[in-house]
Amino acid sequence: MVFSLKFNIYLYLGFALLAQITFAQISYENAFSNLNFRLPVEIQNSNDGTNRLFVVEQEGLIKVFANASTTQANDVDTLLDITNKVSFSSGQEIGLLGLAFHPNFSINGYFYVFYIDRPNNYRFNISRFTISDSNPNLADPNSELILYQFEKNQPESNHNGGKIAFGPDGYLYISVGDGGGGGDPQRNAQNLDNPYGSFLRIDVDVDGTNILSKNGNYEIPIDNPLVGSTGLDEIYAWGIRNTWKFSFYNNTLFGADVGQDFVEEINLINNGENYGWSRYEGDADYRVSDNLITNPDTKPLFTYNHTNGDKSITGGYVYRGPMTNSQLTGKYIYGDFESGRVWALTYDTNSFSTSSELLFRTSGLPISSFGEAENGELYFASYGLNGKIYKITDENAGPSTTALPGLGYFSETGINGTNGVIHTIQNDGNNNFYVGGEFTSVDLTNTVNLAKYSVTQGWERVLQDCNGSIDALAIDNEGNLYVGGAFTQIAGITANYIAKFDGTNWSSLGSGTDGPVASIVINNESQIYAGGAFITAGGVEVNNIAIWNGTNWDALTNTDTGIAGTNNEVRALAFDAAGTLYVGGNFDTAGGISAPRIATFSTNTWGTLGTGTSGFVLDILPVDNYIYLAGNFTIANNETANRVARYNKQTNTFEPLNLGLSGTVYGLTNHNNTIYAVGNFETFSNETNVNVIANNIAQWDDLNGWQPLGVNTSIGTDGLIEDLCFTTEKDALFIAGNFSNAGTTSVNNITKWSTTNPCTTFEFRTETTVEGTSTNNLVVDVVATNTVTISLLNTIDYYIHDPNTIVHDGSLTLENFNASQAGDYTISTTEGCSTILELRLVEAPDEDSDNDGVINSLDACPNTPVGETVDDNGCSIAQQDIDGDGILNILDLCPDTPLGASVNADGCALSQLDTDNDGVNDAIDICPYTPENATVDSLGCVIEPIATDNFRITKTNTSCYNSDDGALKVTTDLMLNYRAILLFENVETSFSFTNILSLDNLSQGNYTLCFYANEYPEFEYCVEIIIGGPSELEVNGVLDAQEEIYILSLTAGTKHKVTLNDNSFETSSGQVSLKLQKGTNSIKVTSLDSCQGIFEEQINLNDTMLVYPNPFDDQLFVQVPFGSGSSLDITLTDLSGKMIFNTSSYSNDRLHGFSPESLTSGLYILTCSYNGSKQLFKIIKR
Repeated sequence: MVFSLKFNIYLYLGFALLAQITFAQISYENAFSNLNFRLPVEIQNSNDGTNRLFVVEQEGLIKVFANASTTQANDVDTLLDITNKVSFSSGQEIGLLGLAFHPNFSINGYFYVFYIDRPNNYRFNISRFTISDSNPNLADPNSELILYQFEKNQPESNHNGGKIAFGPDGYLYISVGDGGGGGDPQRNAQNLDNPYGSFLRIDVDVDGTNILSKNGNYEIPIDNPLVGSTGLDEIYAWGIRNTWKFSFYNNTLFGADVGQDFVEEINLINNGENYGWSRYEGDADYRVSDNLITNPDTKPLFTYNHTNGDKSITGGYVYRGPMTNSQLTGKYIYGDFESGRVWALTYDTNSFSTSSELLFRTSGLPISSFGEAENGELYFASYGLNGKIYKITDENAGPSTTALPGLGYFSETGINGTNGVIHTIQNDGNNNFYVGGEFTSVDLTNTVNLAKYSVTQGWERVLQDCNGSIDALAIDNEGNLYVGGAFTQIAGITANYIAKFDGTNWSSLGSGTDGPVASIVINNESQIYAGGAFITAGGVEVNNIAIWNGTNWDALTNTDTGIAGTNNEVRALAFDAAGTLYVGGNFDTAGGISAPRIATFSTNTWGTLGTGTSGFVLDILPVDNYIYLAGNFTIANNETANRVARYNKQTNTFEPLNLGLSGTVYGLTNHNNTIYAVGNFETFSNETNVNVIANNIAQWDDLNGWQPLGVNTSIGTDGLIEDLCFTTEKDALFIAGNFSNAGTTSVNNITKWSTTNPCTTFEFRTETTVEGTSTNNLVVDVVATNTVTISLLNTIDYYIHDPNTIVHDGSLTLENFNASQAGDYTISTTEGCSTILELRLVEAPDEDSDNDGVINSLDACPNTPVGETVDDNGCSIAQQDIDGDGILNILDLCPDTPLGASVNADGCALSQLDTDNDGVNDAIDICPYTPENATVDSLGCVIEPIATDNFRITKTNTSCYNSDDGALKVTTDLMLNYRAILLFENVETSFSFTNILSLDNLSQGNYTLCFYANEYPEFEYCVEIIIGGPSELEVNGVLDAQEEIYILSLTAGTKHKVTLNDNSFETSSGQVSLKLQKGTNSIKVTSLDSCQGIFEEQINLNDTMLVYPNPFDDQLFVQVPFGSGSSLDITLTDLSGKMIFNTSSYSNDRLHGFSPESLTSGLYILTCSYNGSKQLFKIIKR
C-alpha cells in the first residue's frame, strides 16, 4: 500500500551551477579522537535508526558507541565479552572475527558472530546472541545459540576468513579461508566435502521455508548449488584462498581474496561458481598439478600485484554516503593491510571493464577492516593495541609529514640495471654482487632472474632460463652460490625450489622441497638451512624448514615433543655468534610449542622470544646482545613496536626502536652498531605526531634514533626496497628492489649509497687518440676523415654515450670522422660517476674550405656562402655587423638598432621588441608576459574579465510544496551596472542592480538566471537553480500475516513519528517492522513537518489469507478471510523478482485453487491482493 501526493520534488541542499566542478583530494581523518580500540578487526552498524557503531576487538570483545566525533571513552559500552571462549593471538586470523545484525534486529534483537576457539585443534563457530531486554547496548551473555561449528583439518592458524553478512535475500553469508599454510597444503579449496576455501550461505530463520539443518538451528536455502548433490549443502561458492572481507552492493557480492605470492584479487561471488584456487592464483597458473573440482573457473574481476609492496588486500564497500565526490560515489573502496594504500575501483557493468584509482596512502596504519555507518559514510580501522577508527573524507585531512636533510649520497650502480624487480642481493666477500628476482635482462645483457655485478666487470649473465622467481641467496666459504625461490627448473636442470651454482655448473639439492623457499642461511659447518612454505624436503616431512647436510635433507625436530618445523611458512633465518638459529615467519608454533612468528632452534630444541610479534617476521639481524626483527608487525611482546624491534638477550625483553616505521620492513643490515632498514615505508617517527619522510630506507643508532638517507631533502627511493648489503670494505651500501629513482638519480631497481660522494675523489683518466697521437684533454679538435679512439685508463667498467644518444660498452673508435660525430661524449662508470669529452670538427689549416680566396688559418669567417665577395679577413657583407650591435648582419633581425643600445641574441633592443605580442613595446610594457589574445591597457597589463565566482547566490526553499515563498539573493564582489534575466516556465523577467539583487515570492521549480554587465558587452553567465521544498510524505506498507508483522518503508534519513495502537515512537530508519496484535490495529505515520501529510491505516489481523499446502506438489489453494463471493489477484515471482505468472480469480466461496504449470522445484514468492490488502508468502514447489 502506497500513500503519496501527486507531486515529485527533488531534494537539493543547494543550487546546481552549469560549470566545471572540481573535487577535493580524498583523504582520511581520525573519526573519534577520544577513543582507542584493542586490535579492531570489524566495524558494523545495526541499521536500526540508532546511528551506533560496533567495533569487534579480536580478543573477544564487541564495543558499541554513538557515531559522534565527540564521543568520550566512558561513553563506550561493551556489547559482548567472550574472551573466555575464543582462541586468540595478535596478528593471526583467530579470535573474534565477524559480526552481523539480523535484518529484523530492531524487532528480534538477534546478532551473529564468527569466532574461533581451540578445544583440540582450531574450531570455527557461527553463533547467535540476543540483546538484553533492559539495555540495548548489552547482549544477554547466556543467549548464545551455536548455529554452525566445524574443526580444522590442519594445524595452521591462518586463512580463516571470518566475515559474515546478511545478503539482500535475507540469508547469512560466511567467508571461510582455505585453512592456512602456503599454497593450500590440504587442497581444501577444491574439496566440496569440507567448508574451507569457500563461501557458505545459511537461512537463520527456522520457519520451514527451507531445508532444516542436522542440528535444527538453521535452514539451508533450497537453491544452494550443492543441495541434492555431492558436497556440503551449506557451500555457496568455492575455490577461495582467504577472502578478508566482503560486502553487498544491491545484489552484487564483492569479495576480496588475499593472494599467495603474486597477486591480490577482487571477485564477484556468485552462486555455484569456482574461483580457481589453488589451481590458479588470480589469472595465472599457480599449481598446474591441481585439478579443478568443477569447470570452468571464474576469473577475478580485478587484480593487483605485489611489486609495490601491496601484499594483503582488505575488502571494503561501494561508497553510497552523503559525499558527492565523483572519486567516491558508486566506487568500490578497498585497501591493503601491509602498505596502507586505499583505492577506488570503478566497475562498468555493461562492458565488464574495471579501473582503479589510488586515493591515498595512510601513514603507517595497517587497515584491518572497512565499515559503513547507517548513512553510508565509510570508515576503516587500524590494527594495533591502540587501534583507531578513521573516516574517509574529501576535505584534505590525513597526517602531515616532516622533511629533514638526509645523510650520504646515492649513486647509480649500473647504466640500465634490471628490467624487473630484485628480491635479494648478496656479496661473495670479494665485491661480486649477486642479485635475484624477476627480470629478463640487466643493463645490456639478457639474463633470467639472476645476475652478477662487480666494479671492474660490470654486469654479467648467470642464468639463461629459470621458470620462477629467485627470492633467496646464500654463499658458502668456498664461493658456492645457493638460490631459493618459486622455480622447479633452472639452467636446464630440474631443481625444486632450491639449487646450487659452483661458478660453472648448476646442481639440485636432492629432490628439493615441495614448495617455495624464501630464506637460506649457512652455518659454520657449511650446512644449508632453508625456510619457506613447504611440507617436505627430499621426501621427508619437515614443515617449512629443513637442513641439507650435503647429501640428504633432515627435519629440525624438537626432542621434547617429537614435532618438526613450524605450523606455517618461514620467511627469515639467521645465526647468532653462539650458533643459535633464529627463525621468523607467519607461524605460531615451532616444534609443537607456542612461538608467535619468531622462534629459536639450538641443540635439537625449539624455543621462542617472549610472546613474539603480531605479524610476519621478514628479516632477522643478530648484533652482539641484540636480535633485531623486521616485518609487517605492529606489536612485539604485547607492546607497540612498529615494523622493527630488538630482543635484548641479557634482559630477555623486547625493545621498540622509538616509534618505528610506517610500513613493512623487508631487510636489515648493520655496520658499527648502526642499523639500516629497507622496505615499503614512507616515514619514521622518533617522537609522537612527528612523521619524518624516509621513503623506504632509514638508519638507526641509539644516540640519534632514526635518520633519513639522501642529499638534502631528496630522500630515499620512489618504490619499495627489498634487500640490501654492504661492500666488503663496508664503505658503501647496495640496495635493491622495485624503484626508478634514488634521491635525484634515475636508476633501475638497484643503487648504491655511501656516506661520502664517491665521485668527488674519483679521477677520470681519459685518453683520446687521433691518427696515432694521444691526449688527456677533455676538448679535442679532430680534422674531417681522421680516425679517433676514446677510452678510459682506469680499471673500471664504463660506458660512452655519443651525441646521438647511442650507448657503447667500453672504448669507442670512430673512423672517417665527420660533422655527425662531433659533439659531447659522456663517459660514465657503473659506480655513478661521469665526465664529458668534446670532439670538435676542424678544417685543415692550409686549405681554403669555403673557396673565398682566404686560407683557413687567416679566415675570420670560415663559412662564407659560395660566390660572395669578402674582405681581407674572409668575411662577406652578410657576415659583417653594419649597425655595430655585435650581431652579424645575417643573424640580425633588427638591422637598424640605435647606436649604443643593448640588444638580445637576435640583435634587437627593447625599443624594437614586443615580446608578448600585446601591441605595447617592451620598453614601456610593465606586464611583459601577457597571455595570448588578452586585452591590455596602455602599459601592457591585462584587463581582467568578470570571474564567475564574482556572483554569490543564496537560496531559500519554499516552506511547503504548494507555497510560493521561495527566494533568491545575489551579491557581487564587483560593483557594476548588471542586468539579470530570470527564466521560469518559459517566462522571462528582467532586473537591474549594481551589487545586490533580491528575488522573492518564488514557487518551487527549475529556474535559469543569467547575468550581463554594461561595462562588458560580451559577458554572459547563466546558472540553473532549483527551488525546492518539503517532500510529501510517502509510506509503503506490506503485511506479513504469517509473522504478524506490518512492514513500513519510509524515506531514509527523515525523522518520522510512528503510532501503533496509541503507542508512538520516532525513527529515521528507512524500514520499520511493527508487531501487530490480534484484532484491529490502528497505524498512523507523520513527519515533523505537518505540511507533508499523514499516513493512516487499519489492519485487522484476523482478516488474513491462508496458503496451503506448503510445500505443494501440483495444486495450491488460497483461502480469503471473508465473503461468500470473492475476487483475488495472484502474482508469482522467483527470488530475483522475475515474474512467473500473474492472474486473477473469482470464487463463489472463500477458496481459490491454482495449478501452476511447468513450475520447477524450488522456492518462490506468492503475492496475493484481496479487498485492498496485499500479503506475501514464501512457497516451496516440491
